[in-house]
Amino acid sequence: GSEPAWRDQSGDVRLDTIYAPFNWIGHRIDQLEAAAGVRVAYLTRLGSGLIATADTVIQEGDYLSLFMREDNSEQAHAALDAGPEAD
Repeated sequence: GSEPAWRDQSGDVRLDTIYAPFNWIGHRIDQLEAAAGVRVAYLTRLGSGLIATADTVIQEGDYLSLFMREDNSEQAHAALDAGPEAD
């Protein structure tokens, strides 16, 4: 429910920044992207920016910057909250 950090001019694409959900710690970025329908633009880990690859494993304390479609944001956040076991 919070406001995104950024929206494109059309309002169709948004950037949300969140701490890695507990249920996703230890799982790969590509699993999170597929389940939630988002793209991880980058993450911040231990104070440093990182361009994640598909096989980057999510760690506790990671701060994720996620691109998603506005019309899918509720479903995306529900999938993030549910975790990988809900796939």
